[in-house]
Amino acid sequence: MNYCPCGATPLSVLQKQDCSNGDSAPTCGRRCGKEKLICSTSGEQHICRSQCHNGPCPPCTKSRVVQCIECKDKVRVDCQDLKQTEEYICGRCFKPCNKVKNCGRHWCYKHKCQGSDSSHLCDKVCNRRLGCGNHDCDQ
Repeated sequence: MNYCPCGATPLSVLQKQDCSNGDSAPTCGRRCGKEKLICSTSGEQHICRSQCHNGPCPPCTKSRVVQCIECKDKVRVDCQDLKQTEEYICGRCFKPCNKVKNCGRHWCYKHKCQGSDSSHLCDKVCNRRLGCGNHDCDQ
């Protein structure tokens, strides 16, 4: 290897550095720019903005403006928060249902719940200790 990790500066130009890890190359301090980070499910890419570094590039530090799918407001969101989905719901719109399910013990936390009785059927096992003290409820 004749260059720093980002490839911008020849090692002969860099001062000899005492590296704690013998495998690490000296870094130049410039912006990395060596890797295109995939910043969304649509494949949008940004270059690494970290300083020259050894090892893999960290998550993208940029942000972009997206439209909330509920209220249509434009919101600035960090790229790393959009990697899983392009559909963004802003904090003002994301409100869980918060109705009690038919068991009387569990709550509905779904977003966009239909609010009908069938959508509030509890599918969790109760596990409460029965009156006998020897068994748990399996309903």
